Parts: sequence; C-alpha cells; structure tokens
Amino acid sequence: MIGIRQEHPPSQYKQPKAFKQAIPGVKIYAKYKKWLTDKKTGMVFLDLGDES
Repeated sequence: MIGIRQEHPPSQYKQPKAFKQAIPGVKIYAKYKKWLTDKKTGMVFLDLGDES
C-alpha cells in the first residue's frame, strides 16, 4: 500500500479519500521492526516496505 501511494502521488493523480487516511498498523510495524529483523543477515521477517 505504501508503494502504491509513493508511485501515484496526489500531485500527478486524482486519489480516493482513503489515500489520505493513515494505513492501519504501520506505526506498530515501525515500532517493532528491529525485533522482526534477523541480526546476522539483516533480513526482515515481515517486510511491509518503507515509506521513506
């Protein structure tokens, strides 16, 4: 969902109202991302993509 929003910015595309709402769970995912990452390989067990 984050990727779709990044590839289709409001400056170029008409977006539905839902695009202006926060994506549920993103803040919680960001909070616990370091625990979802394998320390040896750096791989994320559950990768939702990054907003940056």
